[in-house]
Amino acid sequence: MLGAALETTRADINAAAQAQEAGEERLISLSRTGVRLNARHLAELRTAIEELIETARKHPDDDGVWTTVLWTAVDREDRAAGQGDATETRLRKRSSDGLPQDPRDHLPGEKDPPAPP
Repeated sequence: MLGAALETTRADINAAAQAQEAGEERLISLSRTGVRLNARHLAELRTAIEELIETARKHPDDDGVWTTVLWTAVDREDRAAGQGDATETRLRKRSSDGLPQDPRDHLPGEKDPPAPP
């Protein structure tokens, strides 16, 4: 299911981009960042976003257009291993190609870091 959702979203984005090039007004928004959340705060974030999406679905705008909304929350580390001290101070080490060596050091706008060790 994940692959199908990503492929259909990619098709929606490509179609909207082509329509923009042809002069149509199409809005495309994409945001990607990393956040450090415990299980409770992740559940709160998920609930808040899902409530916004459900409200929009239940109350469509008469003057609106169909809009694809895809959101994900993906743990990039083993949640059980992340139970350490959240106030830990680390140096942000970079590899020779400038990518963070640790996925926790990934900053918005950077290339994807390597997979966790």
